[in-house]
Amino acid sequence: AYDVTWLAAKQEQLLDENLVTLGQRNAAERVAMLLVVLWRRADRLGLGDGHGGVDFPLTQQHIADALGLSLVHTNKTLRKLERLGLHRVADGRLYLLQPAALARIADFVARPIRPQPLI
Repeated sequence: AYDVTWLAAKQEQLLDENLVTLGQRNAAERVAMLLVVLWRRADRLGLGDGHGGVDFPLTQQHIADALGLSLVHTNKTLRKLERLGLHRVADGRLYLLQPAALARIADFVARPIRPQPLI
């Protein structure tokens, strides 16, 4: 019962963070948050290449749809963050070049990684 409760609480926390991202953040903050969260998740799952890159099959349209932004605004925001040297997407891989700076833009707070129950 504890494991199910823990998983439900974790999912609710993720939902709350996503709602804040959509409702209170500007485009740069939204995109930065998405990049940081997806990179961390992929890296934790062992999808990293050992050089700071993780698999990143998303298109700009996927990102725009997920964040409630237009495709044009998403493109401009991604390019702006890339010009600042914060990230790079190449050959289907996402590289966070300055993860701490990207996390600051996103107002991302890293929580300690705890083992998740298996049910």
